[in-house]
Amino acid sequence: MKRALPWILLAASVAFNIFFVVGMIRAHDRHGAMRTPEERARCLADKLDMDAEQRAKCLEWQRDVAADRKAFEKTMAESGRREAFWAEIVKDEPDDAALKAFIESSHGVEGRRQFVRRLRELMQMLRPEQRQRAAAFFSRHRGRRRRRE
Repeated sequence: MKRALPWILLAASVAFNIFFVVGMIRAHDRHGAMRTPEERARCLADKLDMDAEQRAKCLEWQRDVAADRKAFEKTMAESGRREAFWAEIVKDEPDDAALKAFIESSHGVEGRRQFVRRLRELMQMLRPEQRQRAAAFFSRHRGRRRRRE
């Protein structure tokens, strides 16, 4: 039994590594394919059963959203507000007023306005039953946005 134990542990280790690699490949295939606006538009169009005209509008919409996101990130990077936020948040006693000003000026209010405007554009191009599915889809995936563009 003592001689077989290392071989059993080795076999178990190899099996777990194989399961891990297969899981990573599946996850990459399933979720890694949405890195570009075109791939996200295709995924959304498939989920909502869009027709050809809706797919074209959805692709244009996704490209606009990606452009808005890039412009926002560029503005944030150039303004130095993100660095100021991190400098403030790491202090022993961060200034609540400064943190609130950061949220309201940079990401909070304007980002939400832009999000609602873009979401309304999307909903206007959909049929009523598609709107319900879109709302369910977005509410499930809230907060899972990737920034790999």
